Amino acid sequence: MKHDLSEQKFLEYFESLTGRRPRVNHKGEAMLPCPCHDDRNPSLSINARKRVWHCFACNKGGGITQFEMLLRKCDRATARRELRTWLKGKTSGGEATRREIVETYDYTDETGVLLKQVVRFSPKGFAQRKPDGKDGWIWDVRGVRNVPYRLSEVMHTVGTEACFCMLLQNHMLSRV
Repeated sequence: MKHDLSEQKFLEYFESLTGRRPRVNHKGEAMLPCPCHDDRNPSLSINARKRVWHCFACNKGGGITQFEMLLRKCDRATARRELRTWLKGKTSGGEATRREIVETYDYTDETGVLLKQVVRFSPKGFAQRKPDGKDGWIWDVRGVRNVPYRLSEVMHTVGTEACFCMLLQNHMLSRV
C-alpha cells in the first residue's frame, strides 16, 4: 500500500482524519494531533516522503496500513479494504472527494451534556468522536461512558426511575 500512495494522498489521508492540513517541513515531516487518543500536544509525527508515521504517545509507528489498523482497531485485511475505499473516493484529477458528514447523532448524559457523537459520512461510513473541550473533536471515544441514544427523551418518556434502573443494569452487565 505504501508504494501505491503519493506524498499528496498520504498527506490528504492524515488531513481527513485530523481536520488539519499538515505543515510539512523541507524534509517532508509534520507533527499532528493523533486521532487515536486525546492529544493536547501534537504527538503524531508523519513523514510524507517515506510514507511513515510515529506516535510518541502511543509509542507505535509504521505505514498507512498499520495506522488504519490502530485507528479502526481492525485486522490488516479490513484496514487495506478501508484504505482502498478511501482511495477510490479520489477524483481522477487527484483531488480528494472529501468524506462529507451527512448526519450526526448526539449522545448526551442525563443532564444533556454531550458525551460523544456518531458521525455518518458520504460515501458510506461511520465514525465516533468526542468533544475536546476547545470547540474541536477527538476521533476516539475510549473512556466515554456508553449511554442510550436520546437518553433525555427516553428518561422523559419512560420516567427517570425506570431509566436509572436500566442504566444501572447496563453498567452492572458491562462489568461481567
